[in-house]
Amino acid sequence: MKTRLITRTERLSIIERLLVENTGGLRAVEIARAVGVDRRTVYRDLAVLTGAGQPVYQRHGRFFIDRDTYLSTMRLGLHEAMTLFLAMRLLTHHAEQANPHLLGMLKKLSAVLPDLPASHIDFVAELVRLRQSDREFLAVLETIMRAWGERRLVEIWPHGSGNPDSPREFATYFIEIAPGGGIYAIGYDLHLRRVQSYRIRRIKRARLLRTTYNVPLHFNPRRYLLNGWEMAGSEDDSSEVELLFTQEATPVVQRGIWHPSQRLELIDGGRCRLRLRLGDPGEALPWIRSWGSQVEVVAPASLREKLASEAAQTAAIYRAGA
Repeated sequence: MKTRLITRTERLSIIERLLVENTGGLRAVEIARAVGVDRRTVYRDLAVLTGAGQPVYQRHGRFFIDRDTYLSTMRLGLHEAMTLFLAMRLLTHHAEQANPHLLGMLKKLSAVLPDLPASHIDFVAELVRLRQSDREFLAVLETIMRAWGERRLVEIWPHGSGNPDSPREFATYFIEIAPGGGIYAIGYDLHLRRVQSYRIRRIKRARLLRTTYNVPLHFNPRRYLLNGWEMAGSEDDSSEVELLFTQEATPVVQRGIWHPSQRLELIDGGRCRLRLRLGDPGEALPWIRSWGSQVEVVAPASLREKLASEAAQTAAIYRAGA
């Protein structure tokens, strides 16, 4: 059966993708073998890509694409573009740190959408522009995102890691944002020799290494990608949160799947006890506060004391107002 010959446009797209995927570069003969043409054709195609603005360069006989300046192409329909804007708008509300890359994406969306939504996106972009960004946080996030994209190890200096001058080598398996806005890197910590999650905000510094890695075939992201308030780390780092709900709240609590680790128990008086295993109990605070007086935190003690203190301060404000 004869294989369909690819057009030059298709071939250029394939070559571009090959260069993006192979961070160690490719020789012309390797590209020629992959697309089924001779090397002279490959050299001409590479010249066309360069002329079209793609940052292709050659070093030591290998061809690379500059990933820092490379712009990928994505074609979006109207509803896809609108959905992307809504997702970005959600990020502006909940992201724990301002991100200037979000501003660039909003401007690009504005340029391709009809006038009315585009004008609103410009308004939102201006609000984003006025927010101050944390340069140290952004530097760590960009380094880890690049390490993930290129499958390269990264050295990280986490807060509270014992020796502040001792970095850890880390292989990023994936990056995820929690509903509360926290951004997490989940991967293999070569120092601890286990899969670990790190909140980006709690990493002081990160440095990209040359060493590459592969994600194990048996790795199951479902174990670490949670639909609760935070990313799961090691069992050794998690804490049990125990909550008591009133009789009025119990039917609502029973209907919900609040966290994969949850254990629900009905107790006297129509109340219920909910137990959760969380890497950072503080991530659940907004959710717990939303229940008001219908919930009591039993454990951990630090979380109970924090909410009790907040309740006392709130009561004092209302008493003073009265």
